[in-house]
Amino acid sequence: MPNLINIKKSGYTLIELSIVIVVIATLLTGGLMASVNLINKNKVSLTNQRIDTIYKALQNYLLLNKRLPCPAPITDSKTSGTGYGDDVSTAGVCDVAGTYSSTTSTNLVYGMIPVKDLNLPNEFAEDGYGSKFGYIVHKHYTAASSDPYSDTNSFGTSSDSSLITMKEISGTADKTILTNAIFAVISYGYNKYGAFNANSSSQNAVSSDSYEAYNDITVSTSNSAIFDGTLYSSAEVSESFDDIVFYKTRNALVSDSKAFETIPCKSDATNNNDVTYGATTMTWSATSYGKVAAASGPALGVCPAGYTASVAKPTKKCGAFGIWEVGAFNPCLAAGS
Repeated sequence: MPNLINIKKSGYTLIELSIVIVVIATLLTGGLMASVNLINKNKVSLTNQRIDTIYKALQNYLLLNKRLPCPAPITDSKTSGTGYGDDVSTAGVCDVAGTYSSTTSTNLVYGMIPVKDLNLPNEFAEDGYGSKFGYIVHKHYTAASSDPYSDTNSFGTSSDSSLITMKEISGTADKTILTNAIFAVISYGYNKYGAFNANSSSQNAVSSDSYEAYNDITVSTSNSAIFDGTLYSSAEVSESFDDIVFYKTRNALVSDSKAFETIPCKSDATNNNDVTYGATTMTWSATSYGKVAAASGPALGVCPAGYTASVAKPTKKCGAFGIWEVGAFNPCLAAGS
């Protein structure tokens, strides 16, 4: 008769098999999660790399054109023809089909990255998840000034207050980062809520997350959409927020691109920065970055009676960001001083 004790010892019990199955399942799940996390990390990295390249291209565009580009139509499909990523709108207006002006902040316009105008390959219009980047820009900063000393609605002269406000949720606090960004580039992340797919002209469903929804648009008409000037760069309290938002103020963009000549120094009469000697007020004419302006009044800047100067006319030098340099001022001096 077979030894039943030995037979039992050579096999596995149901409990032992269950343990082995659980261990294998755990290892497989862990490996799968690690693979998913690695893939997502790579896509985030690719998205950030493309944003970095887009920003460098925007800097070059500013240096060449003294303005930012309008968005390209975001409803164009990558497979539809050669116009993909082409800004075909009027500078300062940005009103072609497939771009959308905000119904509440009418100077903000939304579309896709104009890769054709930035001399970038088509893939740079898309993030690492295959969605088109959203591109929001204030219209005034897409216009080059014909007269930088008197225009008010161009890249270097606009003082519009209806710019892009950037926020973040840190802990439970709603924190305003800044209120004067002139453009933003948006990736809609892994979940793709609110995104326009590269090979489609239609928009995905917008997010139900209250913070992520701020970064989405809701198309209202052929040329307008519901979105305001507030965007969120992060939201710790949200489990679904995965957007990546890149933004810059005008001064930050000008500084990074060294395009200081795009912002002129306006007249002191405009900036309320005149210099008074007794009963006489000197004013300076507007000029561009790095240039020296002589006083333009009164009497063409000649120092008043009882004063002298180191030059025939008092002068000031225009510095960065349209600010007159304090240390570059040749003043009128009291006689005998």
